[in-house]
Amino acid sequence: MERQGLGKVFLAGKQNQSGRGRLGVGIALGEIGFQAWVDGGSLVYDNVGPCVMAVRLLVEDENGDEIDIHLVSIYRHSDWEWDGFEEVLDECISCKKQGDVVVIGADCNASIGVRETQGRGEPCGRFGNCRRNDAGSKLRLVLAARSLVAPSAFFKRRRDGYGTWRSMAPPFRLHQLDHFSVTLGTLRESQIVGAGV
Repeated sequence: MERQGLGKVFLAGKQNQSGRGRLGVGIALGEIGFQAWVDGGSLVYDNVGPCVMAVRLLVEDENGDEIDIHLVSIYRHSDWEWDGFEEVLDECISCKKQGDVVVIGADCNASIGVRETQGRGEPCGRFGNCRRNDAGSKLRLVLAARSLVAPSAFFKRRRDGYGTWRSMAPPFRLHQLDHFSVTLGTLRESQIVGAGV
């Protein structure tokens, strides 16, 4: 779907769905993001599976240097075994061009917590939402195996915390179940992505 002056929405998924239509993903780009997609070659990778897709963006950093971004959207529903999820994720990442920064937006119903050790290579920083569940433990392994990190856990959070879902039962706690991740060493680039695309 494209609206002149507003941007573009890309959708991937099964054509015929019932209920909530949980077997699909999308990427919405505003006007600046749409132009970055055009500048990146107008590439869409939507043939890997119904719950994953990617687009290629070309943006400029504050110095005017070009950054190529392989932007992935993936949804891991509860019926999807982790091995299959990892296989599809790897296939989608393999579509990137050499030198592209990988940025993944994932809905995995996974609370990944915060860094537990002082060493480098941990996919979480010390500032993330401290809650962690079984899916979060597994997602941490998936991220670490691919040298990916969750930038939101590397920056100080508001005093009241942050999250992507709020519990409907008292005390109405925030949980971060959805995550962006980037290639280790590209936290600076993730700040650029968040600013304009």
